[in-house]
Amino acid sequence: AGRLGEHDNEGTVDFDRWPTSLPGLLELTADALESGKTVLGHVRAKVDTDRVLEWEITH
Repeated sequence: AGRLGEHDNEGTVDFDRWPTSLPGLLELTADALESGKTVLGHVRAKVDTDRVLEWEITH
């Protein structure tokens, strides 16, 4: 079974903030879309002027 995480350009991998499953990530994403809160503490959904969903990194 795989794990969810993120990596940067230096090759560092981080699993700490991520849920343990894809359904868990989808649940966090749905909650963020409904509430306007961030996903994983640093990614926020926004809709641009053309009504396109974008993800803004807020760190």
